[in-house]
Amino acid sequence: VAGNYAYVKDGGDLQVIDVSNKNSPSISGTLDFGASVAMQDIRLAGKYAYIVAEGGSGSNVFIIDISSPSSPAIANSWDTGLSGNSLELSGKYLFVGHDNGDGSITIVYDVTDVYNPVMLYYGNLRGSSINEFAAMGGRMAYGTDTATQQEFVVLDIYSIQLAYLFRRNIFELHHK
Repeated sequence: VAGNYAYVKDGGDLQVIDVSNKNSPSISGTLDFGASVAMQDIRLAGKYAYIVAEGGSGSNVFIIDISSPSSPAIANSWDTGLSGNSLELSGKYLFVGHDNGDGSITIVYDVTDVYNPVMLYYGNLRGSSINEFAAMGGRMAYGTDTATQQEFVVLDIYSIQLAYLFRRNIFELHHK
């Protein structure tokens, strides 16, 4: 829920429901992803909704412009190559959890520019990953790794930021 609107995943549709009158909620807008798409998780930040889905034509991460609740529109989408389970936002970082069949994978994107997100991390952190996010708090991510049957995982997201900065600096040194 953001303001007077609830954003609800309904199979292959994103429903925008006006809840300003709690006794008479009404559908304000709909975005149809198609019958073969199953939305798994949704998060809201500012004028965007972030969605991870399974199925469809390959794209499984969507950034939806919700600035006009009556006509939500896809601002960007991409295929991670894996089935998405959940996602979480922390500031400018989008965390996408996957179960690739052999274990969990966490992919982290910098979504400062929603039209050009930058992948910062792909893989497991110190032998563990999250494919079902529970919460973000400061520099920590909390969730479960259902693929390896770990009931609860805590990841320090600061290590992702350091790894990205290290890789970027090494790349820049070698390409001067």
